Amino acid sequence: MRKSGVRRMPIVEGEALVGLVTLDDLVVHLGRELNELGSTARLAVDESRKRGRRERRRRDIEEGIAAQGPHLAIPASRAVIELAHEGESE
Repeated sequence: MRKSGVRRMPIVEGEALVGLVTLDDLVVHLGRELNELGSTARLAVDESRKRGRRERRRRDIEEGIAAQGPHLAIPASRAVIELAHEGESE
């Protein structure tokens, strides 16, 4: 439209004029579409970052537990629960 110098185009249905579309209409519509695309991309990146933080946190906890040796004592209301590493028998 811009190359041809056309700023408005008729919208027809059959032979009847049903409206006009302007270059400004198209720019506004494209801007809204790009904004929506950007919002979707931001949400995906944020979710990916959250997932990465959760995975790093879980890995750090698992490494901390592994560093405690074959048994880890955790106090639980006056009782002690011993957690053995997977695959080890008591």
